[in-house]
Amino acid sequence: MEKMTAGISFTAIDFETANAKRASACSVGLAKVVDGQIVHTASTLIYPPDGLGFDPYNISIHGITPVQVTDAPRWPAVLQWIVEYAAGDPLVAHNASFEKSVVNMASQAAEISAPAFDFFCTARLARRISPELDSYRLNDLASLFGLNQLRHHSAEDDARVAADLALYLAYSYNLESIPQMWPARPKKRSAGSQYASKQTVRPDANLDADPNNPLFGEVVCFSGDLKAFSRAQAQQLVASMGAAVTAGVTKKTSLLVLGEFDPSSLAVGADKSSKHKKAESAAASGQRIEIIVESDFLALLNETDAIAFYRSLKNQNHKA
Repeated sequence: MEKMTAGISFTAIDFETANAKRASACSVGLAKVVDGQIVHTASTLIYPPDGLGFDPYNISIHGITPVQVTDAPRWPAVLQWIVEYAAGDPLVAHNASFEKSVVNMASQAAEISAPAFDFFCTARLARRISPELDSYRLNDLASLFGLNQLRHHSAEDDARVAADLALYLAYSYNLESIPQMWPARPKKRSAGSQYASKQTVRPDANLDADPNNPLFGEVVCFSGDLKAFSRAQAQQLVASMGAAVTAGVTKKTSLLVLGEFDPSSLAVGADKSSKHKKAESAAASGQRIEIIVESDFLALLNETDAIAFYRSLKNQNHKA
């Protein structure tokens, strides 16, 4: 593998969060790749922002507890460490839109500027060159390709496996550089007719969307009614940003958005939807699937100009 991947250098990254909010980073792992070889890995726990405590569900996934992060550094110091460790490298992650959003939202919570990292996604790479696979979860790909994985949902191990996966795919498919692994796609602004509020079928993902937006490459499912959009509008919106849409939670679903949901209601025994329960079960079995509420979904959209377009469309519809 050394000869084929000799020109490839990057830093792989993986985050774990304390709860459903992407700003609540509690751990980060890094793996340094120089000329096609993993030369170093590292990790640190992170003290989440004030007010973003640990959810028992997240603890059950990664095993990190509030006690463990008592003396951990806060986000500004961790971000500076990431910048120094990467030293100008592009950042590679599995489902990289998640990692990018963690950087952006944790920085926003800390009231600091997020660096303009270049992110590249191993899940997107695997889907592009092996579209026939049933699952693109990191642990499933590691098992399929014989990559050693010690502990899934350990940030450092997941970063190392993501690096291994990128190098394995590059070697197997004769890809000798980052541009060959992740070729740039031309950016297109979709015509307004695409955004009709009524639809009879789920829209296809816009493969010409900006690959750096936080929803590109995600597989999104909605549960419950949203306040900001109709279900059809929300599906069209994420599809226009390069996300696939599913009616139910599947093996490929990576993001479940909950509408009409008050997280505090669970404390008094309110029932979760069947999609919510299935998503939690999938995550517990190792699937990389995130469960967020509508407010966090809107925060993701606010990283782009897509939501502004939809708000203007809704205003026009109300005036008509």
